[in-house]
Amino acid sequence: MDFWDPYDRTRRRRMLEQQRRRMAEENARRAEEERLRHQQTPPKPTPPTAHPLLERFEQELAQARRERDEWADRYKTLMESLSAQQQAFQEQEERLKAGEEEQRTRLRQEADQQRERIQRNAEQRASAETRSLLGRLLDVADNFDRILAQSTATEDVLINGVKLTYREFRRALELAGAERLESIGQPFDPAKHEAVATLVREGVESGTVIEEVAAGYFYKGTLLRPAKVIVAA
Repeated sequence: MDFWDPYDRTRRRRMLEQQRRRMAEENARRAEEERLRHQQTPPKPTPPTAHPLLERFEQELAQARRERDEWADRYKTLMESLSAQQQAFQEQEERLKAGEEEQRTRLRQEADQQRERIQRNAEQRASAETRSLLGRLLDVADNFDRILAQSTATEDVLINGVKLTYREFRRALELAGAERLESIGQPFDPAKHEAVATLVREGVESGTVIEEVAAGYFYKGTLLRPAKVIVAA
C-alpha cells in the first residue's frame, strides 16, 4: 500500500514549478527571438498551443496548491483552538488553586480566632473565679487584721502564732496576684478608696487618709477591692 507523503509531494510540486518557470522563460525567449525574426522576415505560421501534458500538469499543480492552502488553514484553525483550550485550562487551574489557597487561609484564620476566643474566655473565667476566691479570702485577712488590732498582748504564744499565720496568708495572697494597697498617709482617691468617716486631726492636711478600716487590694493591675478608710476633714 502506498502512503501519502506530503513532504514528497511538496518537493515534486516545487520541482515542477521550477521546471514550469524555466519552460516559460524559454518560451518567452523564443517568442522574443521569433518576434525579432518576424520583423526581418515574413511571418511564419503560428506555433501550436501548449502541450496537453503541460496543461494537465498546470491543472494538477493548481489543485495541489488549493489543497495545500486548505490544509494550512485547517491546521492553523486547529492550533488556534488548541491554544485557546490550553489557555482556558490554565486559567481554570489557577482559579482553582487560588480558591483552595484562599479557603485554607480562611480556615486557618478562623481556627486561630476560635483558639484565641477560647483562650480569652478561659482566661476571663479563670480571672473571674480567682477574683471571687480572693474576695472571700480577703474577708479572712480582714478578720486577722481585726484580731491583731484588738489584741493587747505582744508575747502571747497564741498571738504570735496568729501573726505568723497571717504573714504566711498574706504571702499566699501576693503569690496569687493580690497586692495590698497602702492607703494611710496617702491623699484620698475615690478610684481606690471608700470613705466611711471623716475626722478632724491636727497637723494632718484635709483629704489625707488617716485610718484604714479595711485594706484595699489590686489584682494584676486592676482594683480588686477599694480600701475603706477614714479621711482627715
